[in-house]
Parts: sequence; structure tokens; C-alpha cells
Amino acid sequence: LPIELCEAVMDAIPASPHFLTRDEYDTLVACKNVCDVWSTRARTILDMLVHLDSPEIVSLFVSATRRESADRTNFISTLLLNWYHVRGEKNLSRAMDLFMLPLQNFQALYIEQIRIDLSPRILRMRLLFFTGIEHLFFHHCDFYSWRAMLDFAWACPNLTHLYVYECSFGADAVTPESAARLSAARRNLRGCQNVGLLHISVRRPCQSPYTVTYTHCHCLQMLDHTWRLLPGDVFGAALTRLMIYYRDTIESHTHITSFLRGTFPQLRDIGIVIE
Repeated sequence: LPIELCEAVMDAIPASPHFLTRDEYDTLVACKNVCDVWSTRARTILDMLVHLDSPEIVSLFVSATRRESADRTNFISTLLLNWYHVRGEKNLSRAMDLFMLPLQNFQALYIEQIRIDLSPRILRMRLLFFTGIEHLFFHHCDFYSWRAMLDFAWACPNLTHLYVYECSFGADAVTPESAARLSAARRNLRGCQNVGLLHISVRRPCQSPYTVTYTHCHCLQMLDHTWRLLPGDVFGAALTRLMIYYRDTIESHTHITSFLRGTFPQLRDIGIVIE
């Protein structure tokens, strides 16, 4: 077969341009071991999507990246930090050196099963690492507050995709006073200026705070009772489409009024789904 056809097949292996499943990863590794010609393309794809599954692997990656030439590291577009199997502390501060890397073409960051405990001072240093992020995913992460999650998102000036899925935000719900502070902070930091499609999912509150938020290409989906007074303008003013999902709840949706009031001047489409 022509090498161009083989390369096209390898390019099609990842279902997502920013994520590799275990099967996809194993397939590309197998392709890399077929021959030198296949190895070049397979390694390029593997280098684009880097999986860091422990703080120790993060340290090794940082050391290796600092030794590699810029031509090699420029391939990297996506980093996945999933510390599901890590024993002991799963604090993101253990990966601090990662955020000092000047990755030129870095675009997507996936964070799973990790406590997000970065200092706001780090997030406001305008590091090149955060400047490149267009796609930001939080899956099953632990934040001490909504402000901690928003600070991370606001630190990414080119952010267009934000996913926050099954995360916890501490025990405190958003109050009118804290909502006003969040709105003022967002305006001051000029965060989330490119989020255009927002999906919100509301579920019946349980005894412990439980949140699911999902954002895709200007899309955000949230699931939690702590966000009811969260002002919509903390996600910027570029919203054009809004979808609201109610799951496992018979509560009224009157709190959506406070979420929308005075926000999203570009909103064109809105839909409500009750599941």
C-alpha cells in the first residue's frame, strides 16, 4: 500500500483530535513498531497527545521536554493528566514544573481525578503554557470553591472550550455577595471572552455537593445545587446558544432567571430539556 494511505489510516485512529483512548493508544504503539516508515507517523501522533498518569511521570516528561529540541516538542498539542491510580495526595501543585514549559503549539489540557490547588498567583503570571490553551477539561476534579475553577479558566485568554464534569466545589453554595464578587473578578481579569455555546444540566441536590459541568466548543454543562445563584457573566458575554438540561429533579427552574439576567447579549438560541 502507498505510505500516504497508511499515514491517512493512522491519522484516522484517534476519534478525537485532543484525546486518545487506551485502545487507540495501543493501536498507534503497534503501528510504531511495524517499520521505520510507519514509526515516524505513529510517533508524531503519539507525541501530539501526551498522557501523564502520575506526578512522577509528569517530572520525567518535564525533564525530557527540557532536553528535547523545539522541533520535537512543537508536536505536542494535548496533555492528559489522569491520576486515578495514584495513591496518596493527588494535588495538581505536585505538577507545578509542568506549567513552566514553553510549549509552542499546546492547545488542550485534560485533568482527571486531581485536586486543583494551584495558587491564584501562579494562574495570573501570564505563563505561555496557559496562553495556548483553547480546550480545557476538568473531569472528577476537586475544587475548594467555584472561584478556584474560574480562576483557572480565566487564566487561559484564548480559551474556547471548557468542560467541567462531575467536579466538587466545596460545601459552600454561591451567595448573592459571592456572586457579585465573581462577576467583578471576571471583568477585571477579562476571562472567558470566547465562550459561545453554553449547556447547563441540573440534577436534584444530594447530601454532598455533586457537580457535573460540561463545556464543548463554547459549550458548558453544569450539574449541582451550589451554582443556583452563579451569575452567567462569569463565563463571559460571547454566548450565542444555551441548552439547559434538568435531570432527576422536579424543582422549578426559576433560578435560571438570575443566571441569565443582564448577561449574554449575543444569545440567539435557547432550549430546555427535562429528563
